[in-house]
Amino acid sequence: MSNETAAAMKMGTVAVPRNAKEIGTEYGGRTDIVELVLHSGIRNIQEGAFRGCTSLERFVLEEGGKYSLLQGCIYDGKTLIAYPPGLKDKEFEVPEETEKISDYAFNSNPYLKKIVIGDKVCSMTGRAFLGCKNLFSVRIGEYNDAFTTDGPIVFNGDSTELVYIPPMSKPKMLTLPEQERLGPACLADCRTLRILNLGDSLEDVAEDAFGESCRPKKLSIPDTVECRLPFKFAGKKGGNLAEKNIPGHLYRLYKDGVYRQIGEFDGIDFPMSEFECERSEDEEPFFSPFGRIKFAPVKVTDASIDDIAGLEDVKTLIRNHLILPSRKPELFRTFDLNTSTGVILYGPPGNGKTMLARAVAAELDADFFSIKPTDIHNCFVGESELRLKCLFETARKSERAVIFFDDFDSIGRARGNSREPWQGDLIAELLIQMQGLETHSGTLLVLAATNRPWELDSALLRPGRFGFQIHVGLPDAEARETIFRKRLAKIPCESIDCAYLADRTEGYNGADIEQVIDCAKMHRILEIGSGDGGEKMTLEDLEFALTQISSSVSKRDLRDIANYCRGEMMADGDETYTSKDQDVPGYN
Repeated sequence: MSNETAAAMKMGTVAVPRNAKEIGTEYGGRTDIVELVLHSGIRNIQEGAFRGCTSLERFVLEEGGKYSLLQGCIYDGKTLIAYPPGLKDKEFEVPEETEKISDYAFNSNPYLKKIVIGDKVCSMTGRAFLGCKNLFSVRIGEYNDAFTTDGPIVFNGDSTELVYIPPMSKPKMLTLPEQERLGPACLADCRTLRILNLGDSLEDVAEDAFGESCRPKKLSIPDTVECRLPFKFAGKKGGNLAEKNIPGHLYRLYKDGVYRQIGEFDGIDFPMSEFECERSEDEEPFFSPFGRIKFAPVKVTDASIDDIAGLEDVKTLIRNHLILPSRKPELFRTFDLNTSTGVILYGPPGNGKTMLARAVAAELDADFFSIKPTDIHNCFVGESELRLKCLFETARKSERAVIFFDDFDSIGRARGNSREPWQGDLIAELLIQMQGLETHSGTLLVLAATNRPWELDSALLRPGRFGFQIHVGLPDAEARETIFRKRLAKIPCESIDCAYLADRTEGYNGADIEQVIDCAKMHRILEIGSGDGGEKMTLEDLEFALTQISSSVSKRDLRDIANYCRGEMMADGDETYTSKDQDVPGYN
């Protein structure tokens, strides 16, 4: 051995022998290599050839051969073959001309935290990133049609296949309501995953989808999922081993590495009662580490649909599609007709959407759960989804219940438009909870109110979820007159022309009219207190109030809602019911 060769080996430089035409696994796992020299005669490099070479920082490649170097990586044409597994850079942007990333291309690099995939990459699997234990984000180019992301999760272009979840995103609970396939090694690095809820669309699972490390402690498998999962399954505790998972069951992983049934799947993933009786004493609680969240319903006794002024078309729709099926479920079962279990009430603020929801609960004598976004959102990872799960679980225990989400666009905002990466998990959890509503027809209704329906995720708006939408618009002249007449009848006042007031308040919502009346009351009280005027409200008091109170509904909101009603801001296939007497002033 020459002195030069010995010095080079001492420095960690290794040259591939000249007679070698192929590189297999002979260099894999070697930690003494810092620089690898490849000659131009090499004709084949096996995928993952340099995995485990945690000190290998550089490739040196002679020109004129099959392979080339680009930004320090080995390329075969436009295919990324190998990234230096010991390179200590935290971020890597895949060269723009790259079209394919081969399996194990990043060779289990332990330093990478972020990888940016270009717009031209059209082929890759989760195996490319396998073993990159500190990887936090795989970002996809804005104009890449082959892949997309939802927070840290990578899907194929149409979101039917789960491609990869980086390990440092540390998922604890995952729901896959619409994915048809789990791709190769897509979950292999997710050691923290504890709860996996599969959707009823799943058709195929790659053999190495879960790798050797990912073993969720709980699985929910709908009865439509018949593809085999790569685990050991058995019946209930003490039962015999089965060849594959049995659809329509809930499973828990026991210490012997076998998944055993703990219940049947009925649209609810892991009912608390069934799970608690199977949980061992040393296992962490299934629900929040901060204690189980409680949602207390109320009985509504102070609301009625007949008390709501105007909105006649809306009230008719609600009576026919929500109240009638609950009162006469046998009639709908006779005709095998699934009723609306999820309804969106949309329109400008202050027009009675909340009052309508309360009235529905009162008409049905149902437990009423009024939910604000702050009741669901939480800063801790996975906590928001657990709260949502607990809400539905509590509501299903009631003989009859109505869940009402106020400001629903804060909870159901479209995943592609959300700035919060965790929003996708919350949407996925909501989708999985909505799956079983058909089986609770007539006993559980979910109503949601929003001023911005065009911001909702399209997956929420399909039939079976929130496929029924009702426009609750501004009160017309007749409705405004009725509101004035009903409110003024409760206080001492002179004869007042309510039709005149209705004409003066065009464009006002119901809340604005209430504020006008309250302002007039205060004006009359002050007048009486100062010794001026009589003790009855007059038209002058209301005229004064109208100079102080203007419409709170912005023209921009009116324009956007009008466009949505016309279908100009609505996803294809969504059906919207719009009341004929609720024209948006100036936009129809």
